[in-house]
Amino acid sequence: MNDHQRRLTILLFLVFLSTVSHAQIRVVDGDDHSAISFAQLIAPDGRLVGTSNTEGKIDTVSVNCFVKNSDSLVVQHLSYENSAMTWKQMKLAGTILLAPREIALHEITVTNKKEKMVLVLKGFFRSYQLKDSIPEYFADGIVEYYIWNDGKRFKCQKDAYRLFRNQELLDAIQYHAVTVSEGSLTLPYIEPKTIVKQLNKNYSIDGNHGRTLILKEDSVAGSIRTDEARKQVQINIDWIAPAKVRERSLFGYQVRITHHDVTETYLAKSQSMASKANLESWRRYYQYFFKQKKETRFKNIQTISEFYVLESYYIPKSVMQEERPSSGWRIPLSHSYTTEYWEHLDERIPPLNPNIKRLLGATLMMYD
Repeated sequence: MNDHQRRLTILLFLVFLSTVSHAQIRVVDGDDHSAISFAQLIAPDGRLVGTSNTEGKIDTVSVNCFVKNSDSLVVQHLSYENSAMTWKQMKLAGTILLAPREIALHEITVTNKKEKMVLVLKGFFRSYQLKDSIPEYFADGIVEYYIWNDGKRFKCQKDAYRLFRNQELLDAIQYHAVTVSEGSLTLPYIEPKTIVKQLNKNYSIDGNHGRTLILKEDSVAGSIRTDEARKQVQINIDWIAPAKVRERSLFGYQVRITHHDVTETYLAKSQSMASKANLESWRRYYQYFFKQKKETRFKNIQTISEFYVLESYYIPKSVMQEERPSSGWRIPLSHSYTTEYWEHLDERIPPLNPNIKRLLGATLMMYD
């Protein structure tokens, strides 16, 4: 090999190293630089183009398939302020620092300790759905969840809501006689138990790696982050891990679930103190592909659901049974509100991602 070939080989090797080093970017806490799991990148047209994994990493190669370097992407996470920059700036930086949101503590009220009680979580919900990467639905509103102490019974009551849809997309859908639901949104379904209490014998918790990890089959499936200064415990779980996909058959359909990521944030000083009574926020990202067995192409549904607690209090079981009927999980194809609640959100609720907000009233129209 002559000198010219040797220099060319070294140059190509350096280019390769540079490409590999930027094949991933990390999303981290702006204060302590810890990894942020399940942060999401929203493109200008409302598409979800990337999600950080349990180590806070986003694969740049896959994002490159959907956006241009000049596109302004908004990074969102329920515990941090939104951050916007171009895709080129993100790749050059290699690391995205998010500023933590300051959370004001709320009080839990107990009305009668002698009687069996039901926990009430009143808060704001927000849900966004895409079909084949095209924005399809958006909903938000005020809801009350009722959770019995046994963690088994769970009801809800909608106080106010709005529902938006992409009518052009809906008009193009060809419905079958029997179909996997690809219809309107429902209220976020937050499990009555914390993530940790949902873990079965296949999971374990390991605190020997500088951070607390949730393991399944010796693979990282989630993490638990405790911030004593902020009095905050955040639990992340990838319910699919360590598998990449979970397959099911339903009414002649093939279903492939590729994402079921949940984040819960609690106002607590330690993991042992985290309970639904001090839940601060909840978020789920769910993605699945489905088709009839005779079809060749899978359809893709992505849903981002959020819930932010505004009040936590207990009511007697007798009051719950007599005065608080359930309104069901479905959001009617309409709207119902007496005040413009979305214009006066509590400071604990992060603003709507601007790349989604600009779709409301344009691509997504509110039901009458």
